[in-house]
Amino acid sequence: MDDELVTINHRLTSKGISAIPEIFTSPYYQDAQGYSYEYRPVVLASFAVEHQFFGDNAHVGHFFNVVLYALCCWVLYLVLLRLFKNQSPIIPLAITLLFIAHPAHTEVVCSIKNRDEILGLLFCFLSLYFALVSIQNSKWWLLILTPLCFTLALMSKITVMSFVILIPLALIFFTEAGFSTIVLITLLLQIPSYFLLNLSSGFERVIAQLGITTIILVFYSLINSRSVVSAFKNQVAYVKETFFQKKESLIAEDSINTEYGFKDIFRGIIPAKDLLAFRPFLFTASLAALYLFLMNQQHSVYASLPSVLLLLLAWKGEKKISWWASVMMNLAFALNLYNFSIGVEHLGINSYGYVYATLLAPYFVYHIVFGERKLFIPSLISFVIFNLMNIIRLGNWDAILPIFAMLLFLNKFGRYAGILFLVISILIRYPYNHPEDISDLLQFGMGLSIVLLIHFKKNSKIIVWVLAATTIFLFHSRQATYDKQNVIQNTALAVTMTANQINPQIISAPQDRPLQYVEECVSMQDPVSVRLGTSLEICLYYLQKVILPYPLAFYYGFKFIEPQKITNTIPAISLLLHLFLLITAFLLLHKGRVISYGLFVYLVSIVVFSNYLQFVPGMLADRFLLIPSLGWSIVFIVVLQRIFNIQKRTNEFIGIPPKAKYAFAGFLLFYSAITFSRNFDWKNDLTLFRHDIAYVDKSSQAHNLLAVHLMKQSELETNSAQKTELVKEALGHFKKAQEIYPQYFNVAFDLGRVYIALNMQDSAISAFKYTLTIDTSFRDVQRNIGQLLFQQGKLEEAIPYFENVIKYRPEEYTSYDILSYVYFKLNRVDKSIEVSKQAMQHLPLLSDPIVNIGRVYQSLKQLDSARYYFQKANQVSPGNPGVQQLLQQVNAP
Repeated sequence: MDDELVTINHRLTSKGISAIPEIFTSPYYQDAQGYSYEYRPVVLASFAVEHQFFGDNAHVGHFFNVVLYALCCWVLYLVLLRLFKNQSPIIPLAITLLFIAHPAHTEVVCSIKNRDEILGLLFCFLSLYFALVSIQNSKWWLLILTPLCFTLALMSKITVMSFVILIPLALIFFTEAGFSTIVLITLLLQIPSYFLLNLSSGFERVIAQLGITTIILVFYSLINSRSVVSAFKNQVAYVKETFFQKKESLIAEDSINTEYGFKDIFRGIIPAKDLLAFRPFLFTASLAALYLFLMNQQHSVYASLPSVLLLLLAWKGEKKISWWASVMMNLAFALNLYNFSIGVEHLGINSYGYVYATLLAPYFVYHIVFGERKLFIPSLISFVIFNLMNIIRLGNWDAILPIFAMLLFLNKFGRYAGILFLVISILIRYPYNHPEDISDLLQFGMGLSIVLLIHFKKNSKIIVWVLAATTIFLFHSRQATYDKQNVIQNTALAVTMTANQINPQIISAPQDRPLQYVEECVSMQDPVSVRLGTSLEICLYYLQKVILPYPLAFYYGFKFIEPQKITNTIPAISLLLHLFLLITAFLLLHKGRVISYGLFVYLVSIVVFSNYLQFVPGMLADRFLLIPSLGWSIVFIVVLQRIFNIQKRTNEFIGIPPKAKYAFAGFLLFYSAITFSRNFDWKNDLTLFRHDIAYVDKSSQAHNLLAVHLMKQSELETNSAQKTELVKEALGHFKKAQEIYPQYFNVAFDLGRVYIALNMQDSAISAFKYTLTIDTSFRDVQRNIGQLLFQQGKLEEAIPYFENVIKYRPEEYTSYDILSYVYFKLNRVDKSIEVSKQAMQHLPLLSDPIVNIGRVYQSLKQLDSARYYFQKANQVSPGNPGVQQLLQQVNAP
């Protein structure tokens, strides 16, 4: 089904291996109307290689689908062996066998097009496998293969996105990976996710990434709750000791850079010698380079990540790396602030620029006036560069004000005078002026605050570090706060400039796959209660099919799935069942971790296909159970193990209780029998559609698809009797499709064409007229009605239909020709000539309308006028035998 989209005469894959570079710079699907969607270059590349050696051969396509599916299942077995290494090896084998036999996978394997699902899952399993090997065998260099394989998975099909959560969860559940390792792998997986995730803006992508990271951190805390609570208690005790028992020593400390402070509080939390804190200088320099490059591309959100790492290195690194990190931070902050100040000047919101200048300037000032001597020169250079750029580029002197403020406030009189000045100024000016008019007060106030902190001998370095960290996030969320539309544009530009430099047109090309109501009966405009209720209805079908995958269908859609409110019975039952599964999964986090993970595999992966986060054609599909069925297989086998008390160390099949063997064998044989029999349904489109239509009898689109394919088959049929039978069968399904959804335009139009094929002209006219009630702008319908009325001799009735076609499609000649003839038959020769002259005006290179005018004059015995137009037609189409013959007639004595 739909194999022709990627195989037969495909615009790219049919070129073979030579098309691979173009494949990686093109959308997955694109048609002549300009519709295009998705980015799946890996699967298209596989078809291109296949075509290079075997051509468009269906047998070869199916063979490779089976081979890839077998390879996918073999890698799954290797992954399960490593995940459940404390279990009997029979358990991974049983899970794999049950997964292999699951009947829902028939759509994935039998449909050549669905190779994208197989490749996506295969690369996800490989990604998890390499992560497990790198952690369990301490081969950290293999870790780079984890994001690489995941990138290939997403470039096969984006629907495997759930593994961005499932892979870190597997590591948290079944390995001893530390916090830093989990965070690192999560971030590595999110890099390709960010650029390939199908969301409309960079802002939404970042929100999604933050949500994913939060989920991983929550699970890490839950799984390692004891160690997390213990660490928290130890930290609280350390804070008490630092700030209460040693308070007097802090106040009495002469040095600004005291021994105790914020740095020491978190010494045990932020790792100085872990995966993120490599010592070589090039690592720090590369982070800074990445930061500056991204800032130059206005990629403001993701630029915060390198700066956070630089901040950590400056804080916790050794002296040499800390110094370089601080230098890079200062320079990056300077360029960052300048970059932002240009943007706000352009947008005309200078007050925001003043606010951020106020935030950052003290960071420079602190290092210049009070910081470590070794950072004086780089801090001063960064500060001077920033101010020079602002003065030269914008004439903006505001950022220098904190320096003057600090100099003025260094003595006691200046401090009290400064406080008095600020209070009086705010009382007098603020109520009567715009906020930007007090930008100088903000600058002076920040300078005064820094001096006061130092004067009272608090640990001012704490404030500086907090200020630097706060500034990072404020700067990189600035446009999301003040100009959300601008951050979308800037991020889209950045994605184009960075991730897609090899193919700018992927982003700029229209990514559109219009869905009709019969394909998706809910939309983002519907109330949340309806969207959520319908999604729960769909999830209940998935839950039933993952356990009892029978019957199956090639398509679902409306009205198999109907819009439901969450308060309806089916969504309510679905909600209770899924809440039960979710609560069970959390309750078993510690005492039934394998079952818990299996439940989370199912729940996390099914959310992607629930039609709540994003819509999929048909709202429901058997192929979408490929990943969720893995979760079910895990849960079923482990529950079976617990029911029959199969020991974890049982390595021999003979040691398993007979009842457990029978239960497993029963399910395996049941699944295998359904799968085996289902393969016969997939012989061709008609065998598949005819077999399934009884089950999806309520689906309008299912009936429409069957009817369309019956009509296609009728065009190939040479036996007239069988041809008529196929058309009549198609008619019945078109009628059923229209009955289910009366506003289905395609069905209404196709009904008219079927009636024409059956020579039922009155029914065809009625069908076409009904089509116009759905969409009055479709000119083909009006032309068809006009032609049918013309054939029936109802000339007056046909005229308005042809006139409408001419009005909106002046470049099509057929309607001019018929309408001109209609007027001629009605003896309205003036109108006949007028219509032909309109055709001459819009189609000056066509001789037919000129000939028509000549023939009208010829019929009126006005031979001079006829001769004139025939000669003109001869000039437009010289040597035309028909025109030559007409000229001979009018020139004859």
